[in-house]
Amino acid sequence: MCAAEDNCTRLSVVQPDGGTSLSGTLDWCTVEGVRGGVLAFEPASGSCRADSDCPTNAACVVPSLSGLEVPGPWSFTRCYATGSCVKNCDMDSTKQKLKELNAGIVTCTPDDGSSSGQCAADEYCAATTSATCNTWVCDPVTQSLVKSACPGMCQPQRLGLLSAVLSNNGRSVNVALNAPAAPLSLVSCGRMFDSNNMAQLGGAAATCSVNETTLTIDLGAGATLVADGVLKLLESGSILTWKFNTTRSFNGSVTVRTHQRVLCKDALARLID
Repeated sequence: MCAAEDNCTRLSVVQPDGGTSLSGTLDWCTVEGVRGGVLAFEPASGSCRADSDCPTNAACVVPSLSGLEVPGPWSFTRCYATGSCVKNCDMDSTKQKLKELNAGIVTCTPDDGSSSGQCAADEYCAATTSATCNTWVCDPVTQSLVKSACPGMCQPQRLGLLSAVLSNNGRSVNVALNAPAAPLSLVSCGRMFDSNNMAQLGGAAATCSVNETTLTIDLGAGATLVADGVLKLLESGSILTWKFNTTRSFNGSVTVRTHQRVLCKDALARLID
């Protein structure tokens, strides 16, 4: 036999029944030992060993065979067809890609009698147009990713503030939002907080930035905000808006806590539990 499997590229055999000859590379998974021969293992119906065994826009998915692997050239994992052909739209990798492309948008069908089940308990199904809602879907015919207008989108029933924590150095405040907001970078905080708050935040020098569900307030030099102070958003005209529908603004208020008090509160909660 060959010293190395890759060296066996010009093998020829003659089958006893009828004298049929085979020529080709070494294949441990055939009775004759040559590619194109009779399979030594009977493949299961509809199974596959490689993507080439599957139809177009489908791939061969082989489950984990931990504990079943047998070393050697005639191993179960190498020769037996244990995979199954999975369409592109049904693959986990495709579903994950759609989640990434749609960035958290959940579509729904308004007024179809079941929209409440399509959205979370604190959301509602709002009708949309092609101008306001387009998501990526996997076309069942072509098995490819395409853009599609969505009839409705799950939206939060309210947009508000969850918590506000003053940093240890007292120069900034991190505010948690209950939904992702449209991104903002170093804008005047006066465009989302009322005039009373602006004096506490340091006036015009205070800037606000938003990344997903976190609002960061960089306080001005003359800031007077302290723990137990209250942050209150503008009742109208705020530029702090929902990421997927900028016509909807966040509103409400939240009490400021210090980082140390938050840690103590969490520790106490764990002790009580």
